[in-house]
Amino acid sequence: MRGVVRAAMAVLAAALCLAGCSNTPAHESVSVTHDTITDRRDGKTYKIITIKQQTWMAENLNYLTSSGSWCYDSINSNCGYYGRLYDWNTARKACFSGWHLPTKQDWESFGKALGGVGEPDEDGNVNWYGLGRHLKAKICWYDSGGGTNNYGFSAMPGGVRLSDNGRFVNSGYFGFWWTDTDYGNSRDSAYFLNMRHDHDIVSEFHGNKGYGMSVRCRRDN
Repeated sequence: MRGVVRAAMAVLAAALCLAGCSNTPAHESVSVTHDTITDRRDGKTYKIITIKQQTWMAENLNYLTSSGSWCYDSINSNCGYYGRLYDWNTARKACFSGWHLPTKQDWESFGKALGGVGEPDEDGNVNWYGLGRHLKAKICWYDSGGGTNNYGFSAMPGGVRLSDNGRFVNSGYFGFWWTDTDYGNSRDSAYFLNMRHDHDIVSEFHGNKGYGMSVRCRRDN
């Protein structure tokens, strides 16, 4: 029964997302420039934002690679509003020319540009308290867990594809974004950013490089 309920909720969330998520900026203390860019590889056009000389995609990447990327639940329409999920090695090469998968330091610089103050935990992972409220899309998150989307970043809860069994979990509840930074000396783990429906913290974690996660590209300096 729980699986049926969650499936129904996923269908409802999909319908709401297809209706569109607002990306109108409303925060007056940070200057945001909005534009679009077209990926010449497939003709898809993405919204982008520039904040203090940093230009980021304002949508999750949806570029079909030859391997290592998936639509949530293997349903093509899910890529239309969540973007694709990529394993780490594929994510590192998936951004279009002139752009790159952001490093851990890129994400931290982005948080600082928005006036956030990152606080490291005992493992050295940085947590940005309250920042998620400004970055999350207004709808598409379960239990009214969306944000104000003040900057037009429109963070989406695309969920994750597990590396051990290929299951897709947590769409609507969590968003996961790869960084281009290895975890310490590990060959198997890399850092990623996480946002959740039930709080407004943007958190750093590390996980297996075989997971499928969302990608936001940053323009090269």
